[in-house]
Amino acid sequence: AAANDLELHSIDIEQAFLQADKLMEGVNGRYFINPPPGSPDANNKDIVYEVLRPLYGNPSSPRALHKTMDAFFKSEGFDTIGFEESVWKRVGGGKYAEDIYVSAHVDDCLIACKSKDIMAAFKKEILTRFIGTDEGEVTEYLGCELIRDRSAKSATIVQKGYAERVLKTFGMWDCKPCATPLDANNRLSKADCPQVVDPALH
Repeated sequence: AAANDLELHSIDIEQAFLQADKLMEGVNGRYFINPPPGSPDANNKDIVYEVLRPLYGNPSSPRALHKTMDAFFKSEGFDTIGFEESVWKRVGGGKYAEDIYVSAHVDDCLIACKSKDIMAAFKKEILTRFIGTDEGEVTEYLGCELIRDRSAKSATIVQKGYAERVLKTFGMWDCKPCATPLDANNRLSKADCPQVVDPALH
């Protein structure tokens, strides 16, 4: 996207697993769970619930979401790129006059194409199939900040915001920087270097 000066936007799919189609796997393609706590049948050992949608916590739910997204993109004329199962490309022509790229990390999708108009039309199409939010032009993705220089066709990924959040969470935001973790008066010699490295020190 940076090298080819493409528009780069993101979409966040809300409650993504619940929007996925059920996998027809398991025992005759059916999944059952004990009634959850708080349900009317919670204490009845003779009742089980059939799961009609992929649920959070179910090991097959991410797979169900991926298969649902893959089926949707392929129905729109996309194909995966090489061995990347979560990156799709549609070659320009037909409904969209230019190439469109989509990558997904669970429920976060990145979309790249040349035209803002085609970007808007395609995002609308995705959000017709999946309930989600249009995050607009990418400035942050998966905890990383993206800084683009469109004129130089370059992009820089930084984690300054993430690092600040971690430091604040663990009460280290106001700590004083230290150039070295050792006491300034420590003197190391060749004798301090072991011949065989202790695996615990790795």
